[in-house]
Amino acid sequence: MSLLEQVTTYSQTHNLITLGDKIVIGVSGGADSLCLLALLKEMALLLDLRLHVAHLNHGLRSQASDDDAAFVAELAKKWRLAYTSQKEDAAAWAKKKKQSLEETARQLRYDFLVEVARDVDANKIAVGHNANDQIETVLMHFLRGAGVAGLRGMLPVSPLEYRAEKTAKLPALIRPLLNTLRGDIEAYNRQHHLAPRFDQSNLDKTFFRNRLRYELLPILENYNPNIHQSLQKTANLMTANHDILQNELERVWRFVLKSQNEQAITLDRQDWQVLPLAMQRLSLRKAIQTLRKNLRNIDFSHIEQLVTLLNNGKTGDGIDLPKNLRVTLGYNTITLADKPYQSPLPNLPYLHSETPIITTIPGITTLPKSAWYIHTNLIIRSTLSDHALTQRTPWRVYLDAAAVGDNPILRSRQPGDIFQPFGLNGKRQKLKDFMINQKIPIEQRALTPLLVTKNGKICWVCGWRIDHRYRITEQTQRVLSVEFKFK
Repeated sequence: MSLLEQVTTYSQTHNLITLGDKIVIGVSGGADSLCLLALLKEMALLLDLRLHVAHLNHGLRSQASDDDAAFVAELAKKWRLAYTSQKEDAAAWAKKKKQSLEETARQLRYDFLVEVARDVDANKIAVGHNANDQIETVLMHFLRGAGVAGLRGMLPVSPLEYRAEKTAKLPALIRPLLNTLRGDIEAYNRQHHLAPRFDQSNLDKTFFRNRLRYELLPILENYNPNIHQSLQKTANLMTANHDILQNELERVWRFVLKSQNEQAITLDRQDWQVLPLAMQRLSLRKAIQTLRKNLRNIDFSHIEQLVTLLNNGKTGDGIDLPKNLRVTLGYNTITLADKPYQSPLPNLPYLHSETPIITTIPGITTLPKSAWYIHTNLIIRSTLSDHALTQRTPWRVYLDAAAVGDNPILRSRQPGDIFQPFGLNGKRQKLKDFMINQKIPIEQRALTPLLVTKNGKICWVCGWRIDHRYRITEQTQRVLSVEFKFK
């Protein structure tokens, strides 16, 4: 079987290339990208492909880099293919971003390819990664302590990241040569009289991949002559296992997810804590990746710190992560969010006022900066059945009008507040302790309205509990009905 037939079969198996695709091809001028370009040019006749050559000059090798760009431009012209090139100073960018030259060059390259694809309305971007690159990638990930996802290596089709627009629809990144050995690529180039450029930096052992290629892999071959096949097998096994885990993760995600927006994801604390450890880790990775589009700078130690905190921490505990993320443990929630981030409050009658509000009895009292209002009424006790008095809701209560007195006010909590929660037989309790025991979220405590007498005694922690002293008794003659309503 010819290499063209092999690559065509591989592309069909993984649905890489379909009839009428417009493909941007990243061409450095090296053996892999030159072979890829030639193969796609052959396939274009059969599949009506529209090809666009893209070359990024990283500016790392002075004249040699410029010569590479000229070589690719001349080849595109000779083969009558559309062509786009761009020059960057990768070393300067790496210094500015304070990251490795390898990572910076990779980011610049993919950002450039995405820009070209969007400019020419291409739906695919093809790059020349081959089977040897895959073997090296799997080994690199293993040495760095990767899990199942990392040990898959590269995928035939990958989603792309693009920092300029989160919402932009991006082309697919395809790797048609991922199952093709470097030796077969070189043989194809010789057979078709293609003379690729050689990048001398591929021999530079200051780069991790080159040290692995020229130093570590030859040593491993002494222990296992079939090390390349073994690593390919590992990648294939991990890919299959990862697919199963992802299917389970999608099921689990629906189970634990409470809410999600562009700034924050909230998980159910109890539901998450009963997950198997593997699913706890995967769900946290998914949450981070959803918010930040990738997991760069998030390693195993970060995930383990999170797992420990979320299983053993107390309400209010939190941890800061790279990528400007903070994870916070709530009473019933786990929130991963931008720093800083204020969780949206539920639509409840909060008191957004530092000034006490005198209530109108009977009548209506509006709450400032809110669509809620209070409706009060005075009712003769004998006209209410015992059943009616039991029809309370969190936002409607019946109190002894005489005990409450005239003109009760609404205010927020104050230091030292104490009341006698109904149901504790008159036992006193600090309001702070009550709110903690009731698991009222921290961000809601200062906004929770309190109905108090003109002498400052709490009658009702609104939405939660009335005070024992203001309950309806056999001696009650008039009932004060207080209800919060939404306009």
